[in-house]
Amino acid sequence: IAVALGCTVYLWNAGTGAIDQLMQTDVEYDEEDYVTSVNWAPDGKHIAVGTNNAEVQIWDASRARKVRTLKGHDARVGALAWNGTQLATGSRDTTVKTHDVRIREHCTNTFTCHEQEVCGLKWSPSGTQLASDG
Repeated sequence: IAVALGCTVYLWNAGTGAIDQLMQTDVEYDEEDYVTSVNWAPDGKHIAVGTNNAEVQIWDASRARKVRTLKGHDARVGALAWNGTQLATGSRDTTVKTHDVRIREHCTNTFTCHEQEVCGLKWSPSGTQLASDG
């Protein structure tokens, strides 16, 4: 289980009961930055972390190592949803973006259909449709 508390994400191992810190935002650089969303990738190895400073960080949870940072939103990222190697992100900036995390130019689509913050995202079981709410 991944738990976000303030600026830190912790991982709880149900098998051992161990609790480990995965990551912490850089509060020395920006004291207003904190974790706003977390979502496990389907591979069970990677986790996406949305932050108040509009970033999405992809972490390898087994190694506690940041793999990459996705930028492109203008406000906190409060919603995340994986679909294979595609990651949908929703933000207070009212946009939904889809990213292919395997490629350098990761943002594949931007949707501007919301008038308020995007609070939830969910892919259909077939992976062909994305639901969003705000």
